[in-house]
Amino acid sequence: KKRKRTSPSDGDLEIDISAPEPPSKKALRKLKKHPELASKILKPTTITTFTSEFPEHSSQARSKFGIWIGNLSFSTTLTILTDFLAGENKDEITRINLPLRNGRNKGFAYVDFKTESALQHALSLSESQLGGRRVLIKNAKDFSNRPSAATSESISTAPRVGANLTSNPPSRILYVGNLEFSCTSEHLKSHLSFAGNIQKVRLATFEDTGRCKGFGFVDFEDKESVKRAMLGLTPEEELVYEDLEGKEEVALHSLRKKRGILNGRPITMEYGEDPSVRYKKRFG
Repeated sequence: KKRKRTSPSDGDLEIDISAPEPPSKKALRKLKKHPELASKILKPTTITTFTSEFPEHSSQARSKFGIWIGNLSFSTTLTILTDFLAGENKDEITRINLPLRNGRNKGFAYVDFKTESALQHALSLSESQLGGRRVLIKNAKDFSNRPSAATSESISTAPRVGANLTSNPPSRILYVGNLEFSCTSEHLKSHLSFAGNIQKVRLATFEDTGRCKGFGFVDFEDKESVKRAMLGLTPEEELVYEDLEGKEEVALHSLRKKRGILNGRPITMEYGEDPSVRYKKRFG
């Protein structure tokens, strides 16, 4: 009968990092043949000290007064950037994120300030020379001129979960697509109830099996509820989400993305066509 290896059932394993590193079997064999080489074979352990320092941007809260600065020279450092943007008022800067690659910056950075006046001063430095290059400075919340098919308004307000606020005119009907075949009306109603009161859920189904065809329509009481559903916001969150900062802003953004996913699939959403409009199109 084989005996089971016993191990301590309670208590944590304690390791003394200051103790010397035990020699390997190869080193022990070599030491047995050549005892005079003990000082070379048994090397003292070098203890690595870990500091609690973090990058400039990771331990600091985000501010609503932020900028993006681009076209930086690769030799630009945090000190050079701080002196350029704030001068003697270095306390106005609360956060600097200067991404690096192979020890050099990537040519852009994000900087947050304490006050609106410091932000406006930094924006006024756009097109100024820094390290022999004309830097471009934009407000961190300015999403204009982005290479995207959607408008800047939809980018700045809707999370990237398949919501399209501009394809159709606003109505109280929400079109939902990319649903699983196993999705039911109850699943869809429960998932979107955070946005407002739902009057009816019309799920397109196959006649033979009764399973979902992958899309459906949700009738809300008003157009504002449909917009909230596409933005992933509750009525209470809609009032304050633009003013949130730091961890609260990140937590809400993560929650909005989750609300755009049903049964592991990112759903597509847009305004549905109101029945009265459809009747006018058909019969005039």
